[in-house]
Amino acid sequence: MSHPLNFSPKPFRGHNYWLYAIMSMNVMILALSLWTAWDGAQLRAENKQSHQQLAELQNEKAVVIASLNQALGDLGQVDIKNYDRQMEQYGSIQKAFNTDWVQLLDDLANLVNPDVRIIRVQTSDSSQLSLRGSARTKEAQLSFIRALQSHSSFSRIRFDSETYAARNITFELQFAYRGGS
Repeated sequence: MSHPLNFSPKPFRGHNYWLYAIMSMNVMILALSLWTAWDGAQLRAENKQSHQQLAELQNEKAVVIASLNQALGDLGQVDIKNYDRQMEQYGSIQKAFNTDWVQLLDDLANLVNPDVRIIRVQTSDSSQLSLRGSARTKEAQLSFIRALQSHSSFSRIRFDSETYAARNITFELQFAYRGGS
């Protein structure tokens, strides 16, 4: 025999404290479940955003590494010795432009006596010019060097070398030229 079903609006007669405790526990469990679900959703959203930022950083890292490898490849193709040689050539050209060659040759022509011949005048590694000349006698050579030393446009005259041959003396010297008379 089965028990009769009770369809009354108040099925429980009397106050049952255990029932109230179970109902309040169910409400607290429901609130805790809702809070846990909401907090979990926030954590998943933060995790997704963090993964997107990490993916962007990894993409940027890949781009930077690729550009670094490209730069290293380009740097490996640069011939430093050739570059240095070109810079030295450009420097000597610039030094040559800084010298007033017309005035220099005019001043040298005024100092040269008939027994001295100028073979070559060129810029040297330093800020000085080098001169190679030939003299018939030692006296003519010394006379030319003294005239060079006494001229106001020439300074820091340094005698480098001389070579004696049967008919002449070849000499080299370096000097700084300021230009003007």
